[in-house]
Amino acid sequence: MDKSIAKALVECGYAYSWQSNRAALFVTIPVTSEIQKVDPFADTIEGRRQADALEDWLAQEHGKLWGKSADYVGFKFHWHYHQWRLDRIKWCFQRLEKHD
Repeated sequence: MDKSIAKALVECGYAYSWQSNRAALFVTIPVTSEIQKVDPFADTIEGRRQADALEDWLAQEHGKLWGKSADYVGFKFHWHYHQWRLDRIKWCFQRLEKHD
């Protein structure tokens, strides 16, 4: 799933390239040319930025799937909205990988 996420970050324009080593995947951020670890599920500013970009990309490129995720990934009232969003992103990428 990590490669699919890295590719999506490039496709949506969040990053202009991705690379991997044995331990992790990284993306290069435009303008600053910073190299960041691909981890939209991290509770960091960078993780949230990546999650924002992926949510927008999923809604634009795979709108039906993104909409279905709201039904299939149940929202629990004690959960934080951000965690539900992350679960939906993960669910969508799992489905996209099954169809590749």
